Amino acid sequence: MLLLGVYFAFISSSLISKEIENKTIDMLLSNPVSRGRILLEKFLGLVPSIVLINITTPLVILGCAAYINETIDVTYLFYTHFASIPYLLAACALGLLFSVIFDEARRANTLAIGTIFGMYIIEALSLLSEKYSAIGKISLAHYYDPGKSLIQHDVDIMGIVILFVITAVLLAAAVIYFQRRDIAVV
Repeated sequence: MLLLGVYFAFISSSLISKEIENKTIDMLLSNPVSRGRILLEKFLGLVPSIVLINITTPLVILGCAAYINETIDVTYLFYTHFASIPYLLAACALGLLFSVIFDEARRANTLAIGTIFGMYIIEALSLLSEKYSAIGKISLAHYYDPGKSLIQHDVDIMGIVILFVITAVLLAAAVIYFQRRDIAVV
């Protein structure tokens, strides 16, 4: 969960910032397409990778389980991976927001990775004590619990909805910021 979140935040955080840093953004923006559309299409370009990972991983797990004569509940294995899609989309949207805010891909990458990692740590700390449980709600990891889905057969539908809302808000913020941003091309 942490590694895939970091990976997709890293990839998405360089989508625009790398174009600005390499000075190729002027070619991209010279097309008769709105900045919002460019941003959303770059985001949607990551969706097939997310879906592919969440289809192949359960198949590999099932193959390995069959090889070692272990049984696993197939339904909840696929539910667990289906529920990770909104989590990974939110990580991508967060990275994309950093990508439009910062000109340097390295800075955007570092902040995206650090934010996902920090959210994971915050969620872990919120589970240690009841008095810290409220801080976990600022973490994307709070809304996706693969262990609960796999072991307790409880899929958190509200968590999935919240992750989709977070994704939409982050994407909207990225689009608004990118549309209003003045990009110096020299």
